[in-house]
Amino acid sequence: MGIGKLCDNNCKVVFDKAAVTVFAKDGSTLLKGWREQQGAKLWRFSLIPDQDVTPEWASQVPMALNAHDLPSVGALVHYLHATAGFPVKATWLAAIKAGNYSSWPGLTYANASKYCPSSDETIKGHLTQVRQGIRSTKPKPSAPVNPPASPTTPVKELHIWDEPISKLFTDDMGRFPVQSRSGNQYLMLAYHCDTNAILIEPFQTRHDRHRIPAYNRLMERLKARGHTVDHQVLDNEASADYRRAITEDWKCTYQLVPPDVHRRNIAERAIQTFKAHFLSILAGISSLFPNYLWDKLIPQTELTLNLLRQSHVAPAISAWECYNNAPFNFDATPIGPCGCPVIIHNKPSKRKTWAFPGRDGFSIGPALQHYRCFQVVDSLTKALVISDTVEFRHDYLAAPAVSYEDRLLHAINFLSTAIKDSTDDSINAQLIAIDNLCEIFNKWQLNSSPLPSNPPDARVQPDKAPAAAPRVVPSKTPTASPRVVPSKAPTASPRVVPSKTPTASPRVNPSTTPIASRTRSQRIPQAPGLGEAIALRTRSRTIAQEKDAKAQVNLVMLANAAQASRSNADINAFIAAAVLDHETGESLEYRQLIKHPKYKELWSSSYAKELGRLCQGFTSKDPSRKPVDGTDTFHVIDFSDIPADRVKEICYSNVVCKVRPEKADPDRTRITIAGNRICYPGDVGTKTAPLELVKLMINSVLSRKGAKFCTFMTPLDRPEYIKIKITDIPQEFIDEYNLMHHIHNDWVYFEIRRGIYGLPQSGILAQKFLAERLDKRGYYQCECTPGLWRHKWRPIMFTLIVDDFGVEYVGKEHADHLRDTIKEFYDLTENWDGDLYARISNLDWNYTKRTCRLSMEDYIDTVLTKYNHQRPKKPVLSPYKAAPIVYGAKVQYSEDADISPPLDETGVRRVQGIVGALLYYARAVDNKLLHALSEIGTQQAAATEATTARVNHLLDYCATYPNDGILYRASSMILAAHSDAAYLNVSKARSRAGAHIMLSEDIPVPAFNGPILTLAQIIKFVASSAAEAELA
Repeated sequence: MGIGKLCDNNCKVVFDKAAVTVFAKDGSTLLKGWREQQGAKLWRFSLIPDQDVTPEWASQVPMALNAHDLPSVGALVHYLHATAGFPVKATWLAAIKAGNYSSWPGLTYANASKYCPSSDETIKGHLTQVRQGIRSTKPKPSAPVNPPASPTTPVKELHIWDEPISKLFTDDMGRFPVQSRSGNQYLMLAYHCDTNAILIEPFQTRHDRHRIPAYNRLMERLKARGHTVDHQVLDNEASADYRRAITEDWKCTYQLVPPDVHRRNIAERAIQTFKAHFLSILAGISSLFPNYLWDKLIPQTELTLNLLRQSHVAPAISAWECYNNAPFNFDATPIGPCGCPVIIHNKPSKRKTWAFPGRDGFSIGPALQHYRCFQVVDSLTKALVISDTVEFRHDYLAAPAVSYEDRLLHAINFLSTAIKDSTDDSINAQLIAIDNLCEIFNKWQLNSSPLPSNPPDARVQPDKAPAAAPRVVPSKTPTASPRVVPSKAPTASPRVVPSKTPTASPRVNPSTTPIASRTRSQRIPQAPGLGEAIALRTRSRTIAQEKDAKAQVNLVMLANAAQASRSNADINAFIAAAVLDHETGESLEYRQLIKHPKYKELWSSSYAKELGRLCQGFTSKDPSRKPVDGTDTFHVIDFSDIPADRVKEICYSNVVCKVRPEKADPDRTRITIAGNRICYPGDVGTKTAPLELVKLMINSVLSRKGAKFCTFMTPLDRPEYIKIKITDIPQEFIDEYNLMHHIHNDWVYFEIRRGIYGLPQSGILAQKFLAERLDKRGYYQCECTPGLWRHKWRPIMFTLIVDDFGVEYVGKEHADHLRDTIKEFYDLTENWDGDLYARISNLDWNYTKRTCRLSMEDYIDTVLTKYNHQRPKKPVLSPYKAAPIVYGAKVQYSEDADISPPLDETGVRRVQGIVGALLYYARAVDNKLLHALSEIGTQQAAATEATTARVNHLLDYCATYPNDGILYRASSMILAAHSDAAYLNVSKARSRAGAHIMLSEDIPVPAFNGPILTLAQIIKFVASSAAEAELA
């Protein structure tokens, strides 16, 4: 508008900061306008008469300037369609129209109906056979003329039947083609009628020991959300234990469908629905996604499937909302396409200075218990990670981006509404949607914007960490500061009195290099490449092979103290002297743990408690931690106090850190003594129960009516001496015991006055004290059976392994007598279920059937993780490859001499470590491995590449059967044996002997039972004939 025309007509125009006003000749107000808040900040007038206020759309002007953030609607819908699991268009639109996707940004019915793709993934998962009778070429018969129906007399009848309030239909699916890393091969589906929800739970085998726990997990999920089940319908394959769990544990009634009539089970139709949805998701995952992690995609599959379904009791909401009692909030728990490649943000506290801020991974679903976090898999270590910052990099779906057409269309629509002076929320809906997605998915972005006019100094300035304060500030006159004691004892002297001439030497700062890199060869796992040989993609490699690795491996310890390690099974209980790291498979020792900034405090405190337990007690500076009582085992002394003839016998300490969930204090640190320097003059032999005696007792419990099994979890005759590096001792313990005044060449010396692990004489002395104390109550150790203890008249006996008692008793009052006797002298942990003994983690007792199954769940998974061994793609059915049969030959010769290249020291140690890890497992629960271990054990000292191949084959077999075990049954306890020999089937003209020794009945052909002892060993001498080999 021209201001000059107004002024020529004697009008007065007044401009101020926020508005403009035009006054007529008589002083009345002619026009009023406003000023733009952004951009050029011009003054505007409304073209509509009688409007003198600022219109609402004027406040939306700043949003128009954000048009560059507008998404491509088609790309947005395609992306969200993949995130929803590639559903069928009609089903998806119906769910959107019902409001199930109201929290998904930008996903409206109009956009979805216009841009919903017909994707290949949807067709692959949902393609069905064409129905018959469509466009038939046969002539249609003419419709018969029906006579008029005669009027019927209405029947006044009332039919009443009882219908359960809540029904549950369950069924199992067929075996999945790939065994997951967790050992899962089957899926159990539960269809809940009220909510119309489909719930899925994976499990390992069809045996009741895996099926029933999967069913219990489903019922617990329903119970946790307030849903009840009154009646259950299932197939005829349900065992008696399974049905007993339904009726007794969950108080439900059940009904079996007729034989071979599966359609009566609604779960069959639900299985068809789930399979179609899951197959569509599997068709859309990345080709690099590890196929053995398929079971990790189940939670998001279940979520997206139930979002497509409406509840029965409340048809206006989704089955997911009815099941969880809350709608799904995309903003709070965002999700992306399943199996999509992502870049995971490496937190600054967990990466090195020049490490990449991001690492490759795959998305597997939302972290529903976290706010705006994703659950992803690290492509390098295959470990599950929860991260709040990820960048999705789908193989073929374009990320929602702006196009010029979108910008132009948005501008035209906005101008149109401005001219009409109307508002339309749909115009800015796309803009708001992309803002939400940017806030959720792009919490950080690469700096692609141009540099400012005055850029800051481009030189890299490393962060200057504050200098670490020394643990002890030296004073000019070092004096002993006494311990703070309660007011009731004001005259208490300090626990350690400093020497008169303190000789504290300067502290030696520990090396910043991790202990593993200075003492052990490192293995850097690498993501499998497409161009690599299959052996390099499935076996662990050394540094030389991975010198050019682009990924940075970051050590991540087990989650803070007692969370992640406690949620898994006791996976660390099998790794001695270290804490297993699930990210890299490495075993972290104490010096590695205290150098980690996140876990230093936890394990330093645990070490301080152990030192206090061995000394005179310890009180932490943290009031939330309980004080530790001392045992007076260690006493701090000066180096000059050690006799001259005993200086050469000073021992070193070995710090053992382990996570033991079954203990009251799960994060355990124990100090053991390297007693190889001690020259003890007396007998140090200690009688302990062998593994065969434990198995004999198990058979005795099963074969003896009324017997049951449970488990119950010393001063020296001359002092010993130990030294500990001052840099390894926590600072709070140094302050409490004034150790700075007792340092000699950076070591602190202790006098050992009581028994401790590692001393050669501690075992025999502790057992002598135990025998003296138990003898007063009538218990004695059998002379001919070491480790077996009995009572003079009570029906009770027990085996003793280190400090664990395995007790067989008839009548609980006798077991209570032994428990009370032991409690008088020792702290005791009771396990009346008897399901853990001799490091066998699972003793499954069934006193009704009089059976016991021995297994060690998660042991094999731990070994595979520790040695970075991936699961085989095909099942391996034999632990050792037999020599190939030469058909037609009269004599079958043994294998030729091994001429493959020898392994380096690292490879030899790996072979020896795997053999050692599997040997006890084989002797305890899986005797089928003994032959392979015996064969590999003869080659491990001079291992070759062929030996590595045999070891990898053995690990593949263990991965195929990770939870194998031995089943014992009740018998007459008559010793029976099956034995044989193989003549000249071992290299160097040697033969092999084998035997299966068990307890059975006194009959000509003894019935099979679990072995007490299995022999699979090479005969030492050369046999001249097959008969001589069998005689041997």
